[in-house]
Amino acid sequence: LTALPQGLLAVPSYARETGMSCDFCHTQFPELTAAGRQFKLRGYTTVGSVTWVKSDDSSGGDATAPSSPTVPISAMIQASYNVMRSQPDVTVTDAGAGADKRGSAMLPQQASLFYAGEVAKNLGAFIQMTYDTSFHFDNTDLRYVRTLKWLGRDLSLGVDMNNNPTVQDLWNSTPAWGFPYEAAGFAGFTPPSPQITGLGGKVMGLGAYAYYGNLLYVELADYRSSTLGAPAGGAATTLEGPAPYWRVALVREKDALSLMLGAYGMGMDQVLSNAPNLPSDHYDDVAVDTQVQYEGVDHIGTVLGSFTREKGYGPAAAETTLDVLKATASYLYKRTAGASVGLQDTRDDTGRSQALVYEADYLLALNTKLSLQYTQYLQIQGVGQSSIYARDPNGINGRQPEDNNVLMAQAWMAF
Repeated sequence: LTALPQGLLAVPSYARETGMSCDFCHTQFPELTAAGRQFKLRGYTTVGSVTWVKSDDSSGGDATAPSSPTVPISAMIQASYNVMRSQPDVTVTDAGAGADKRGSAMLPQQASLFYAGEVAKNLGAFIQMTYDTSFHFDNTDLRYVRTLKWLGRDLSLGVDMNNNPTVQDLWNSTPAWGFPYEAAGFAGFTPPSPQITGLGGKVMGLGAYAYYGNLLYVELADYRSSTLGAPAGGAATTLEGPAPYWRVALVREKDALSLMLGAYGMGMDQVLSNAPNLPSDHYDDVAVDTQVQYEGVDHIGTVLGSFTREKGYGPAAAETTLDVLKATASYLYKRTAGASVGLQDTRDDTGRSQALVYEADYLLALNTKLSLQYTQYLQIQGVGQSSIYARDPNGINGRQPEDNNVLMAQAWMAF
């Protein structure tokens, strides 16, 4: 940290680059506005103007040049205090046998450095280095984009390289940027999740996309395993061969209302990293998702929804199925006070799990957010709120679903 340039300013680097306030691209970070989606789509390279493309320049050049050089470096820090209801005679293995069974204080919960901004004409980057339990590459996204006119509408064509499937996506209904935007750092139960959600930092993908006239978005990419820059401990599994990813979305944006209906998917073969000679397991993840967003002067509302089905096939095992349904509704008043509620419903071969996440947010400034989040488990592995469930083989026995409820108070600052 002491080696950072002294010219670092107290606003995120994208705001410094464009000369626009954080609320131009975000409702409350990290949720994007329609303008923020355009900025990301076009390679993080718009400088000094809200005009995305020159009306007389089909090359996709900026309307204005930067008024002065900027340092494309930003930082983020999160601190949290977590409290979980727990029985005193139960060891919470997720937190470690020696951990306090009732809660934890984390400063930092996460700290990140970013290189974020224009690298060259039409080329931009979002590169995140994070410290949580180790220092490693986090979400990384590099884009080269050209915008031209076709049949009277803008057509953006881009090439993208990233290390987390869906981190490149424009909407907040996908795993990389979905609600809750930050989960509690202390958990007694973690529901199963599709393979696509756990690949961040462990893979690298190269793909191409097209976005036509605020109507249609399509993308194709291929991912391969990457051990460099991965979190400490490495990946439990690695990809074997190519892992194709696809994305399509129908879009409609008019005045303050934005609508999206889309689908995405990924197929992959995985092997254990410590036993690469064993036969691989194959997974197919397919999801449908939607986002409805209203951006008023005083009132902002967003509704997100997704349904993911994962099919797993082993060399000697029967076919497995995992279904994950997520739905979120959020409201923000004058970009200051907001509230969100999210539902996660997970079903697999062991049963059904349901949880509700309630969150209240207060923005002291556009880059400083205080949050109070409560996660309520209604059902775990097919057992209802008032019943005891067993969590073998993970070592948690005789717990009720509500024993895993977590309250988190968090401060989140970006500068």
